[in-house]
Amino acid sequence: MKKSTVIICFIAVAQFGFAQTDSTLVVPPKELPSIHLGIGATFFNGDYGKGNGIQVSTRPALTFGIEQRFGNFFSGGIDALYGKFAKSERSVSSNRNFESTALQFGIKGVFHFDNELMLKRDAALSPFITAGVGFLIFDAYSDLKNASDSTYFYWADGSIRDQPETPANTLTANTIQRDYTYETQLKDSATNYARNSVVVPIGFGLRFSTGKKFGGSISTCYNLCFTDYIDNVKAGGNDSYIFTSASLYYRFGKTKTVDRSMYKDVDFNAIYKEDYDQD
Repeated sequence: MKKSTVIICFIAVAQFGFAQTDSTLVVPPKELPSIHLGIGATFFNGDYGKGNGIQVSTRPALTFGIEQRFGNFFSGGIDALYGKFAKSERSVSSNRNFESTALQFGIKGVFHFDNELMLKRDAALSPFITAGVGFLIFDAYSDLKNASDSTYFYWADGSIRDQPETPANTLTANTIQRDYTYETQLKDSATNYARNSVVVPIGFGLRFSTGKKFGGSISTCYNLCFTDYIDNVKAGGNDSYIFTSASLYYRFGKTKTVDRSMYKDVDFNAIYKEDYDQD
């Protein structure tokens, strides 16, 4: 094969397969994985808080992932989340609360908008869409007693006492405060349910690049759980949660910059026609 054909192939790959600007091409010799580390908050949606007096609870969570890009449009990867879920109610009729550890891991696919058709691969900001499947492990606990082992009794006046609300206890019941220590494991008296579930996460986000190696992203992901027992209440419909996060990533592999101006006077169409079928 003639040298001109090699040049044509190189330029074609450089122009259509990698990021470019007006004067340079940033060419990764080989697409290697990137690692991602993030922090965010979970927003749980279950059977608590369906009435008045809702107290919406959020909890922090950490994420870690490895992602491999395949061409311009798609990438795949594995990721993990560790954090907590929580929800509480505070009303005259219901005062339930729960907190659960959350460990989730799974696989995902990503569609990138910096695909040379919508945006350039070196775009400073680029949206993405994700979808996947995961496995969640949880274990719900409730704050039913304070540090002195006194059970919470919620009175109609809004106070919490150490005795039930009866006329006889009006003068003897002491006002106490929740300590927010979730000490009591929640169980269903009729069903010994599994404390794990398949999860389907679907999300979107915005990725930004700070250089050839480093970057970050912000994203929101809706996670549909195939269980209704995360909060220990089965009332119809699966539980779910939203996870909003910010993360940083590091891209492995070396990159090099090619000056496109050195080829500005080359007529590659003419070279191609000259070389056509003359190998």
